[in-house]
Amino acid sequence: LGLGAYALTSGSKPRADCINVTFASTLGGAQLQGCGAQAQRICASGSFRSISTELAVACRHAGFPYRAPS
Repeated sequence: LGLGAYALTSGSKPRADCINVTFASTLGGAQLQGCGAQAQRICASGSFRSISTELAVACRHAGFPYRAPS
């Protein structure tokens, strides 16, 4: 039991400045992810119309301003 508890609680914590959005694509599931400056660029790009709602939530959670697609 002790080893199981250690495995569940150890390891590095996820970075707060990361975005990770899973969405349906033509070939199944896909992911859009990035951390730091890359995540900030994705959030500010105004792209990704089909996942705009999910991306806006991820950007806010990571602390980055989100630009909606026009």
